[in-house]
Amino acid sequence: PSLRYTFHSKDLNIYTFGVRTHNAIFHQHQVDIVPLNFHWNRHIIRIGARWDYYNYTGGILSSYPIPYDISDDHYFSYYATMAHSTEDDWYFPTHGMRVRMRYAYSTIRPWEFNNESGIQDVSGHWRFNVPLSGRLSIQPMVYGRMVFGNNVPLAFSNALGCEYFGHY
Repeated sequence: PSLRYTFHSKDLNIYTFGVRTHNAIFHQHQVDIVPLNFHWNRHIIRIGARWDYYNYTGGILSSYPIPYDISDDHYFSYYATMAHSTEDDWYFPTHGMRVRMRYAYSTIRPWEFNNESGIQDVSGHWRFNVPLSGRLSIQPMVYGRMVFGNNVPLAFSNALGCEYFGHY
C-alpha cells in the first residue's frame, strides 16, 4: 500500500497557426492512496483512489469563446491499472515489450458528478523493441486515451504536446 501527495504547476498554451489563442495556468494538488498494489512475476496491478484539487491562478487568455468553466474545483477518482513488461532493461531495453492499461472513474462528490454519472477515463499503451544490434533498438509505441462523460472539465480533457504521453 502507498500514500502520496503530488503538486503540479501547469501552464497550458494552445496555438493556432503559430499564434497563441488560449492559455490556462493552474496548480494541481493530488493525494493518491493505493491500498492494493500487486507485483507478481512481470505483472503489476494497482487499485486505488485519488483526490485532485485544481486551482486556476491566472485568467484564461482567449481570442475565441471558451467552452469550459474555469473555476477551482476538486475531483475524486477511483482507478485500476494493469501493466506487463518483458523488457530486459527499464531504461535502455533491447528486446521485449511493455503494455499498460488504465481505467478511472472521476466525480465531484464521492459517487456522482453534478447529478450525472461521472467521467470515465480509459488509457493504454503498447511498446515493443526491434533490435538492430546488441546496443541499438527501435521502439515503436501505440498509445491513446479516451474520456467519456458529459461536460468534461478542462483539467480532464485531452491535450496534445510534449514528447511523453500524460504531459501537456
